[in-house]
Amino acid sequence: MAAATEELILPEEQLEEQLQEELSEELDIAPTTTEVVQNTELTTEQNEVLKQFSELLQQELSKMTPYQRYYCFKIKPNETNKSLDNACLIRYLKARDFEIPKAHKLLWHSLNWMEDYKPHLIRAKNLSEESSTGKLYCSGYDKMNRPIVYMIPRNENTKDGEKHIQLLAYTLLSAINRMELSDKMTWICDFEGTSMKSVPSVSDAKKTIEILSSHFPERLGMCFIVNPPKIFGMFYKLVSGFIPPITKSKIKICYKKDDLKSIFEPYIDLNQLDKRYGGLVENKFNHDEMWKEECELDEKRFSKLDGLI
Repeated sequence: MAAATEELILPEEQLEEQLQEELSEELDIAPTTTEVVQNTELTTEQNEVLKQFSELLQQELSKMTPYQRYYCFKIKPNETNKSLDNACLIRYLKARDFEIPKAHKLLWHSLNWMEDYKPHLIRAKNLSEESSTGKLYCSGYDKMNRPIVYMIPRNENTKDGEKHIQLLAYTLLSAINRMELSDKMTWICDFEGTSMKSVPSVSDAKKTIEILSSHFPERLGMCFIVNPPKIFGMFYKLVSGFIPPITKSKIKICYKKDDLKSIFEPYIDLNQLDKRYGGLVENKFNHDEMWKEECELDEKRFSKLDGLI
């Protein structure tokens, strides 16, 4: 009886800790510190918004799967006393001008997509044929240590829309897996030789835009559009007014091959760049060698998901 009485008069802090541990065991959520690390790149006001957003999502941890919790805060089951990583939350806040309701809606849209589509379970070994012509792949880094993604539509080799989307999702995650000193990636989109045969269907185009804009916000460092068809200029003028200035500043368009070196050199070391773009690397895409390395990297990435899937 005395023991029961003692349980009822536990100090508030001790009671809160006990409840957290019990809840963690029930939901398989490891206790974590609730401290929000201040980000020196944010203003005081933005850091306050980040704190509020983080606290809101911590209250929703019980609604999340282990992988969703890891995506938001980089916490794994059974990890204790680990400070929360808010890099993901910052990206979603930036994507919605630090408006919590909009960022919250966008983040849960991504979390639900991840749970339904499960892009993290897409494996390189199942995309060998789809990737064989080099239409979309990661290779090298720019001068700011951002992984480089090459997109070359003329190398389209299949009509399988689902496989197209799988390769896109896999490539984005592969680029993120390569990130060490940066949280962004650089894209080189080469439209030389693009024809109607290599243009994606309207359905695939919509899915691509949705994935890039909604599920990987604030991941673009630079985008180089090279050798675009003449009609591209007209199209870009029509849509450029809807592109945020900060995004527009990341897009470089080159119509002339003679200008490629001068456009790329400030951003990418020439020994990291294919010769066709003014670099020094000969025949950079070798599928057999590259995909063997890709599969090895994918095995390491997948091993990190232990306990999350």
